Amino acid sequence: MRRTALFIGLVAFVLGCDESAEQNTFVVNVSSINNGSPLLSDVINCAEMSGCTIPTDVVPTEFTNRIVSPNIVDPGTAWYDFHLRSYTVRFRRTDGGPTSGPGWDLNNFTHSGSTSAIIPANGSAEVGILVVPVGMKSTTPFVELQAGGVINLVADIDFVGSSAIEVDGEIHVPVSLTVSVADFADE
Repeated sequence: MRRTALFIGLVAFVLGCDESAEQNTFVVNVSSINNGSPLLSDVINCAEMSGCTIPTDVVPTEFTNRIVSPNIVDPGTAWYDFHLRSYTVRFRRTDGGPTSGPGWDLNNFTHSGSTSAIIPANGSAEVGILVVPVGMKSTTPFVELQAGGVINLVADIDFVGSSAIEVDGEIHVPVSLTVSVADFADE
């Protein structure tokens, strides 16, 4: 009888220690993007002494990594650090304007970037990411905004990384950012 109870207890223990026990060890979030503000993407800047330029839109993005497993009090290792490796930016129009025609296939402006940042367990880190590339601003219909107007978009950003203990795995951290593209007043 004791052997049967011991065997059943051992089987229950082994079944309870499958991958699901590690799935929610830590949670990575974007705690702030562009300091909590929408991105005002200027199509041209003529305030500089060297003439007009098309500015690059790199925004600060802060990540937090929080241990959520009650079994881990102080990891004391890098096992639960999050390694941010890349991101992809996709756009969608939100102002009811055209989504087809010259320059309106917003998939043409989807872009990816590589990065390498470590967000420590129970900590945070900030990285800069390119949201609106110069090439997008110098293409129809955005280049026409130099004469006036505004195009409102949402940038859907998918950050990809992994934990230090499962480097071949992928953890996706999605976030969205409101983007207004126009010729804003130069200072």
